[in-house]
Amino acid sequence: MPAPEKVEPLSRIIQELNQRFGVNLGDDVQNSIRQLQARLTGDPTLEASVRINTPENARLTFNHIFNDRLQEMVEGHFEFYKLVNEDPEVAKELLDWLFEQYLKRLGAKE
Repeated sequence: MPAPEKVEPLSRIIQELNQRFGVNLGDDVQNSIRQLQARLTGDPTLEASVRINTPENARLTFNHIFNDRLQEMVEGHFEFYKLVNEDPEVAKELLDWLFEQYLKRLGAKE
């Protein structure tokens, strides 16, 4: 049985976003992303969607739940919320990465 694929460190995606988009994301954004990941990982609707749907349909559910969880974080993580909502390129890269990481975590959990 092959070893599970390692989850890419959060710091690496932060560094990549900083370099590619000329932003300066720091520890506060990393903490926001970690909290968002925890909220996504614990969502039973998202897990069920990923298990029964095609990747494309699961991604639609992921995006919807991501936006819901992000809305819940507005007050405590406004800079992160603002970044995701004001820069579509950064948001796309981050969402792509988060979805991949979610799938890896779900696969490792099985």
